[in-house]
Amino acid sequence: MIIVGQFFDRKLRTLKHLCDVSPTQFTSLPPKKKEMASKGTLCCANSIDIDEVWMATKSYTEAARDSPQSVFSVDMIIYSMHNSDRGERLSHLPNLEDIKNIATTMLTYVPHIDKEKGVFRDHGVSHCEAVEKYIDDIINICDLQSKSLNKEEKLILKCSSWLHDLGRLCDGEHATNSVKVINKLIQTGFLNLGDITAEVRWVVLTHSSENTNKLPDADVKRTLAGRETIRLRYLCCLFKIADECDLNLHRAPRPVYEILKYQMPKKSQEFWLKHQNIINAELSSENEFIIINMGEPGDEAMAKPLHDLLKNDIIQNELKEQGFPLRRCKIIYREELSDI
Repeated sequence: MIIVGQFFDRKLRTLKHLCDVSPTQFTSLPPKKKEMASKGTLCCANSIDIDEVWMATKSYTEAARDSPQSVFSVDMIIYSMHNSDRGERLSHLPNLEDIKNIATTMLTYVPHIDKEKGVFRDHGVSHCEAVEKYIDDIINICDLQSKSLNKEEKLILKCSSWLHDLGRLCDGEHATNSVKVINKLIQTGFLNLGDITAEVRWVVLTHSSENTNKLPDADVKRTLAGRETIRLRYLCCLFKIADECDLNLHRAPRPVYEILKYQMPKKSQEFWLKHQNIINAELSSENEFIIINMGEPGDEAMAKPLHDLLKNDIIQNELKEQGFPLRRCKIIYREELSDI
């Protein structure tokens, strides 16, 4: 959302009131206020007090008075505040193995089966490994395009693959909780994401379907000192694809289902049964689509979230703008696999 000179203070006042709305309140807000409320979530994701944003408006409004044509984005101000202390020094990037180690420790306690909460899904280490594999596939595809991913962008995606579901340790919306867990691990010294902290938080925050409407504006980009530009919205879109692609039968093994099916809520039963016919999702530069390999014609509902994701106008436009070639998905049955 773009804020112009004299309207800046009024918009920030609205932002102050909306930054703490509950999910229920958020759903009932009109579109413009929803957009402002998401900026409050962005402040939380980047560990920035909303009052700091309020104080930071002075220099921007003064600049706007001097130059009426100036425009400012709330996203950009919050983002620049988080990174304002970096100056021209060399950027510090985290060690991926360190990220994997702390994530593996935490994910051990993410319940695969929690009968009281009705949780019967794998969001543990094996899921993170699968997402990282799809990230590698995406990186390979991008490397063949004119706009390949740079070193920092690749690391942001790979770190996010290990941290995005840590919020499932807690009650509530898991993506927002994952950001809170990341913040706590950083504050207590167990996690160091270096100069890509803000980017990882944002990718994690927006990976869930509930938070697609919180994708950053297209102009939210940053260049680390001495490095290339980070395209944050593009990374968020790519990560959502990688996460959705982990939908094969290994996440819902039939022997386990046969033991637990009568204890599962109906929604979990449907989830497990729909996985049984999916062999895998395939991301390859040799194909024009993201291929979903299924054993035989049957219930194709498990492919719908990925299909709907790729139909989203914001995501579709961003993928097209950045030249990512796989912007649709296609189901192929086992007997046709030799034709791929």
